[in-house]
Amino acid sequence: MLLPFARKPQSQNQLFEGINVKWCLVPSTDTLFLNSNRRVKLTVQIISRCRWLKELWKKSKQNEYDWLYLYQPGIDGWLAALIARHFGRRICSEYVDLLTSSGYSSLIWRGIYWLQLFADRKVPLISDLLLVISSMLEGIYHQRNPRIPLLVLPTLVDTSRFGSGDRHRFRQKLNVGENPVVTFTGSFVPTEGLQVLFEAMRTIIVKYPKVTLVIAGGSLVSGSDDVEKLIKQFGLVTNARYLGLISEEDVIHLQSASDILVMPKLDNPVNRAGLSTKLAEYLASGKAVIASNIGDVGKYLIHGQDALLVPPGDRSALEQALIRLLEEPEFCKELGANARQVAIRYFDVRINVKRLISALNCSDPIMCPK
Repeated sequence: MLLPFARKPQSQNQLFEGINVKWCLVPSTDTLFLNSNRRVKLTVQIISRCRWLKELWKKSKQNEYDWLYLYQPGIDGWLAALIARHFGRRICSEYVDLLTSSGYSSLIWRGIYWLQLFADRKVPLISDLLLVISSMLEGIYHQRNPRIPLLVLPTLVDTSRFGSGDRHRFRQKLNVGENPVVTFTGSFVPTEGLQVLFEAMRTIIVKYPKVTLVIAGGSLVSGSDDVEKLIKQFGLVTNARYLGLISEEDVIHLQSASDILVMPKLDNPVNRAGLSTKLAEYLASGKAVIASNIGDVGKYLIHGQDALLVPPGDRSALEQALIRLLEEPEFCKELGANARQVAIRYFDVRINVKRLISALNCSDPIMCPK
């Protein structure tokens, strides 16, 4: 299986659970101007795409792979799919987000959006296998090409790593003693619901002044919530710890050090279509989880058994869920243990890779695994 890009330096060839993965690495582009304006970024991205398309043509012609894997393919993914199809290679396309026009404001970027929309409709037509992350996307992309296998592959987590963090060391680092810790990790875009969490915590600390709120993560998207400003705005300077962007290893330790993990997403088309990686990591950590009941969350979790589910954006419901877990520590532990079993059952990376292998080896759309 050939993958277009690597997010970090790694071996060009990897064997993972029976799949020989080859990264189509290309000479790195100059990153000097990547923090400049959007036109400069776009130019650099176009140059990079042209380089890897040239590399893809070469690898396709030399028959170096069986499957081309495209993640959320846009117009460059469509061109890559055409190259793979020309040389008789098979194409697997994965979709994890709902394509919307949000953020495409200027004339140039509106044009890019329409190109992306074109690719979003055309790539499934020349793919051999579609992967989607949710039931909503399953419905959308099944309509795009009902003749080929479609596999719902939820957000994945390595359950052997998450849940193995050093709780004691990280609590020492946070200097919280044995006080309850409520944690949020991830992106700070407004639809993540951070403001709802801060509003709820303002009420919680009045009744439970020893509770610590820990926030880790960040966002490069304009208009994202300013966590440091929110901490001051809601009077949480004494009770909140803002860690910024931290390594995955520290995320694992932080979640192990926490008592309650919160995912307060708002009701939004993108959230209804997606399924957060954060949720799988939370569940695998073996800690009590409070999550907005949106999209496929209720498909995997039973309220009061595996997690506490609250209506999106409902501050009062979030407060009540926090109070219940703070007042019932044994129930909190039971919820966390059940959550980990859900992660192992549905989201474990190794189990789902086996499902993917079965789909890659399947030629009959009716008989392929769902």
